Amino acid sequence: MKKTIALLLILVLSLCSCTEKEIKVSDLQITALNVGKADCFVITSPEANIVVDTGEADTVGYVCNYLNKNNITQIDALIISHFDKDHVGGAAEIIESYDVKAVYTTYYESKQSDEVTAYHSALEKKELSANAISEMTEIKTGDMNWLFVPPESTDYGNNTGNDSSLVAKLEYNGKTMLFTGDIEKDRINEMLSDNSEILDCDILKVPHHGVKEKNTDELIEACSPKYAIITSSLDEPEDDKTNNLLTEADVETFYTKNGDITITIDDDITVNYR
Repeated sequence: MKKTIALLLILVLSLCSCTEKEIKVSDLQITALNVGKADCFVITSPEANIVVDTGEADTVGYVCNYLNKNNITQIDALIISHFDKDHVGGAAEIIESYDVKAVYTTYYESKQSDEVTAYHSALEKKELSANAISEMTEIKTGDMNWLFVPPESTDYGNNTGNDSSLVAKLEYNGKTMLFTGDIEKDRINEMLSDNSEILDCDILKVPHHGVKEKNTDELIEACSPKYAIITSSLDEPEDDKTNNLLTEADVETFYTKNGDITITIDDDITVNYR
């Protein structure tokens, strides 16, 4: 009888142990959503939910479906890298539909559009004020550390819209991901010259949907990532030369054109298609 009770106790403890493991929430999850040639990242941790860029207006339904499916009703920070429609397009609906606590953007608003107008209208309706970042800024959101690096200029010629992107670096549990918006060669040079120490990261969101710039190789070398994410589409793919540079640098690269990408950070980093 005692032997039977002991065996039952071991079995119960074993089942409890398995249950705890199964229900353990991942420390941090970053999902790059397949919203075409556009950016939208949803970041969840035990303490905070973050959205970086919002895709276009006609794909925001996909974003909202993901948020609803994962029971995300509060967004602790919405980060808009810049004001092109493939980054700010879904912002109005997200601001109106969810409890957005804070908004961070680049200080340079390059142009007006229907999407930008709708974004401002949604902010006003929710009585929110965006934090336009004009100097290097560190913030802590829940258990995540963020560093925002704004553009140093308001004029990058024909590329001002993209080069005004707010660069954001996420640090969690000693691991880092760099979000680069759509920065092009002039802004990349600026980062390489003035902020090169910030570029080193474990995961790189490749700028501008994988468009190859003259200094893309220097950026990859300075970042020295283990993983790269490219937000391209089957109709508008990334440059082959960018792929070649990442392969030569031994960077494992994932593409949203192939589906949603899930990055999990705990003691290590794992990246998979969802």
